[in-house]
Amino acid sequence: VLELARNLVGQYIVHERPDGVIAARIVETEAYHGPEDRAAHSFGNRRTKRTEIMFGAPGLVYTYQMHTHTLMNVVSGPIGTPHAVLI
Repeated sequence: VLELARNLVGQYIVHERPDGVIAARIVETEAYHGPEDRAAHSFGNRRTKRTEIMFGAPGLVYTYQMHTHTLMNVVSGPIGTPHAVLI
């Protein structure tokens, strides 16, 4: 998870739409080491509707709402290990 977080900085997220391309450069990431990371939603292997995707396959991308923001995470641990990187 730490290596992925470092390697994502400077990369681009690209979305092609019928009316054009949207691209965003990743300028900051945060690594969450699930079970042992008190800041992670999955701390202690907590499984809820919100965290279930974190236990899925690495490479899955998901978004969620927090206050007025939409946040995006990439699952980075092996299946069953809830590590994720916040972009």
